Amino acid sequence: MIAGVTFGPGLEETTGSNGTGKRCTYGAQTKNVFFVQVGSAASASAAQAAWATEEAEVDANLASGFGGANIQVVKTDLTGYGDKAAVGTGSAVLDGQTISGGDFYLLKGPNFLAFGDLTLGTPPTAEALEAQATISLGRMP
Repeated sequence: MIAGVTFGPGLEETTGSNGTGKRCTYGAQTKNVFFVQVGSAASASAAQAAWATEEAEVDANLASGFGGANIQVVKTDLTGYGDKAAVGTGSAVLDGQTISGGDFYLLKGPNFLAFGDLTLGTPPTAEALEAQATISLGRMP
């Protein structure tokens, strides 16, 4: 697993502008938080149109995990992962501790998937995120 730790049950929430998405957060209030967010649009073209909105929501969720610290997520667009993909990383210092995170955004047809890890420890590498994206892409409809 990307996070390198075992989690108990996650906290499920509804996401997305139309309320049809889901996010599950594991390890809330610990030194390592992992999340998975999924959503579906009515069509692949609608999903393409909503990409920026969904990506911004994931960025906001990552930033909120930093306890309000000012964080910039640096993203790199990728090819070879579904119809559209990007990997993002960022860090911030909060109360004298460096918090780091990484996330992956993936669009395949009408389906959006994002996952990420926020940690006080060593953040996930882009390679680890990409390896998980390959596995996840194979499981998507």
